[in-house]
Amino acid sequence: MSTDFIIDIRGDGDVRKIARSVKPANQLNSVRTMEKLEIERLYWKEIDIDWGIVTEQQISINFAKNAEYFLSCLEKSEHAPIPQSLFFQVESELFQEIQTSANSLSMCALNIDKRLGFQPGTCLWFVRHLVATKNWVVDMEVLFEPSNKIEIQRSSTMLNKVGEQAQ
Repeated sequence: MSTDFIIDIRGDGDVRKIARSVKPANQLNSVRTMEKLEIERLYWKEIDIDWGIVTEQQISINFAKNAEYFLSCLEKSEHAPIPQSLFFQVESELFQEIQTSANSLSMCALNIDKRLGFQPGTCLWFVRHLVATKNWVVDMEVLFEPSNKIEIQRSSTMLNKVGEQAQ
C-alpha cells in the first residue's frame, strides 16, 4: 500500500479516520499506478475509512513549508532542550509572552530563553515542537516566519493539560 497519511478528524464528540495517498499529478496517468490506487481504494472502503488522493496541486506551498518546518521538531529525544519537568512552566510563560507582547516570535522566545537561563533558540524549538504535537494551533496557510508576530491558540488538548496542572 502507498497510503501516506491516516488522519484522525475530531468533531461532534467523536473521532473518525481518513486515509490519504499523496502522488505527483503526472503519476496519475500511469495505468499501473491507477491499478494500485484502485486496490487501496477498495481496501479502505471495505474497512469503512474515507480514502483519497492528494496531489501537489492541492497542497499550498506555505502549508508544505510549514509542515516541514514544524515536523522536524516533532520528536522529543534525550537531547530535547526542555526537560519534561519544566514543560508546563515554559509553555505557560512562552504562551503569555507571545499573547501579550508586540514583539516577533523570535524576540518573545529569546526573552523567555534569557529569563529561564536557556541557550538561545531553545524556546523557538519548543514553539515548533508544540505546534508539531498539536498542543498549539497556527494557521498553516500563512508562511511561518519567526521574525514576525504570530497568532497562536492552545488546542483543546493543551487546555485540558493546563487545567489538570492547575488542580
